[in-house]
Amino acid sequence: MCLHSTPAKPGQKTPDPRYPARFFCVTSECLQSTNQALSVACDAFGLPAVMVTPQGYGAQPLSSPQSGDFLYRASTCTASRQLEQALWQPGVIGFYDDDFFEFPYQEEMTVNSPVSLQGPFQLTGPPPVLVQDFEHARAYRLIIVGNRLIAAGVLSLGRGHGGSSNFVQADPPREAIYLALRAMQAARIEVAAAEVLEDKDGKLALVELEFPCNFLELQHCSQTKIADAMVAYLVRKRCVGVPKIEPKPSPSRPNTTRTTCLV
Repeated sequence: MCLHSTPAKPGQKTPDPRYPARFFCVTSECLQSTNQALSVACDAFGLPAVMVTPQGYGAQPLSSPQSGDFLYRASTCTASRQLEQALWQPGVIGFYDDDFFEFPYQEEMTVNSPVSLQGPFQLTGPPPVLVQDFEHARAYRLIIVGNRLIAAGVLSLGRGHGGSSNFVQADPPREAIYLALRAMQAARIEVAAAEVLEDKDGKLALVELEFPCNFLELQHCSQTKIADAMVAYLVRKRCVGVPKIEPKPSPSRPNTTRTTCLV
């Protein structure tokens, strides 16, 4: 298996092809199932999985990712984001655009926190919220890695509350995939879970782009090894690089569906 890297950029260390890559995951103890799924996927590729938590980091000496290692953050808490930033260095490979590892979400915005927008004006107080009514008939959840749809499901009402029992495997409209890819391209991320609503007339609305994403519910209902696909993507990125996300409109239903982004 190839685990060497593409040529480094100016000023960036060149990973040693003899150096075994490691998969670092910034996580938390409450994500045991996610940690297990990622560890099993790493084992399939012969990669050591290093699970790091904000609470455990610093309590014991741990090696940090080096150029050529993989880094993924499974936890969404602020402390995990800060630890991810502390662990990252040039040459570390993650699910961000190679030229964009500046962590756009450095501060958590909450209703009780002041908001400061840099620019010609300043806004303080709760973040503004734009609301649009959208009466949907179907709710799709898509897991996309790179520029490929890995798994998809549709919300099945009346099958419980939360968890994988609420989703059944489904084939989403191609326009929904296109809309999710456009949003990922704008966010400059390479893995995400997209929530797309469809009304009775076929109009689509993207209401959420989730990164890091909870992939377990669709992994269970679709029997798709999503964690394996994520690790495989990083391995390929380290070996030969990956093409940029360039979504193209589907020719199947041209000009028949108007898409709306609500995020």
